[in-house]
Amino acid sequence: MVERLLQSALQRYRIADHRQGLAATLNNIGWHYCQIGDYAKGLIYSQDAVTLHQDLGNRPGAAAAWDTLGHAHHHLGDLQQSTASYHKALDLFVELGDQYHQGEVLLHLGDNHGALNELDAARHAWSQAKVLLNELDHHDAEKAVARLEGR
Repeated sequence: MVERLLQSALQRYRIADHRQGLAATLNNIGWHYCQIGDYAKGLIYSQDAVTLHQDLGNRPGAAAAWDTLGHAHHHLGDLQQSTASYHKALDLFVELGDQYHQGEVLLHLGDNHGALNELDAARHAWSQAKVLLNELDHHDAEKAVARLEGR
């Protein structure tokens, strides 16, 4: 059902030549595929989303798409590419001053470093996430605390 709705939205944005909507929908479809475990399809859609967002100069959209791309690469086992994607997302969110999304990407980046057995880098990313999310009084700060405590 969700997939059919997203594909319909994609088709309508293409027909209307609404590139912003198309780029956002490409990333939404990529994230959807990642959430149902089809990371290969998620990778394809999120790569297209990154490209289109960059062409449009939409930095918030590009940042979100880089995060999705990092997630897909992580679950496909390409941890180096995942790290690079997460760093691109993080850099954009820092430029934008978006603390919440910086914190979320830092959680993902920490998990990625943990999977690479880069424990100091993982702890550093989770610590940064904790600080940012605590400043926002956001409940996701607990995720960083749990990771730091090995839970």
